[in-house]
Amino acid sequence: MPWRRRLEARFKADVPLEGVNEVTTPKQTIHETDAYLKCRPFHVCILGPSGIGKSPLASLFRLPGFDPLRVREPRDEKDRALCILEPDAIDLYQRDAGNAGAWPTPKAPLDWFVLGASWLFMSVRGDRQCLRFAEDDGTAVLRSRRRVEVFAPRLLDILKNTDGCQSKINLTPDNVVILLLNPSTNSYDKMSSSPDDDLKQATFYAITKRTELQGKPVDVPDAQKRVRRLPDELAAWVDLKQLVGQSCVEYTAWQHLEFRYHQPDRSLASARRELLSARDTILTGLYSAQSNPIIQRLLSSDVIRSSAEILELTDIV
Repeated sequence: MPWRRRLEARFKADVPLEGVNEVTTPKQTIHETDAYLKCRPFHVCILGPSGIGKSPLASLFRLPGFDPLRVREPRDEKDRALCILEPDAIDLYQRDAGNAGAWPTPKAPLDWFVLGASWLFMSVRGDRQCLRFAEDDGTAVLRSRRRVEVFAPRLLDILKNTDGCQSKINLTPDNVVILLLNPSTNSYDKMSSSPDDDLKQATFYAITKRTELQGKPVDVPDAQKRVRRLPDELAAWVDLKQLVGQSCVEYTAWQHLEFRYHQPDRSLASARRELLSARDTILTGLYSAQSNPIIQRLLSSDVIRSSAEILELTDIV
């Protein structure tokens, strides 16, 4: 199947661990020795509202993605690697989690979270997604460092060990660094359950401006829908901050929105310039939290690209 070949290519791009050649299988428990914790792979997760610039910021990190397949028709050729057609998804679900009940269609319940043998099937605002956490031979995808790209409420489910998922998915509060992007001057935990006007307005503008600069028709109802759903994501961001602690760095008044990578002329030079500026902001936040052991390991690794490397990138957005 074409989607299987695309997946195999994606999961071969592993990054070696610090000081070890290979780590354990998905059955690794949380009762580990201090020595293992020091060499256990850490993972980086970028969170924030739609249009905030998560996708181009991913180019800052020399890390393969740990991201789900979207169950839908691909929008373009580049999007094809991130999608799986529904018939293929149903076939995968039945083989991997056959006893978990019927496949939800056309939408999934908002809290749909099904752990299979090698895949996690989950709901993202009602849309179905499939996240592969083990290869066909049982080898853990997270045996090496990854850039985690999971919807915040579902990431919270994983980090809270919902359905005992950490017995298979080696992602816990003590091996993840969260970069929490916030366009508002108010931190997320000060907003409680209600996004402030800065967050709502910045999100709407970022989504519509990005689409406009990409030369596509602006879908105002879709942008409004994403703004209306901010409270659910906000609650997850606040809970993740509390759960992860100092390994979560929040960037208030975040300026590097996705559309800025396209200004003024949609050139590669513009995208590189914006990524260099975002790199400075990210490093400032990380150095302010460098007393945290996981952030120390991130800063001492080769995961973050240098300025010279960014100037050689040919595909940022």
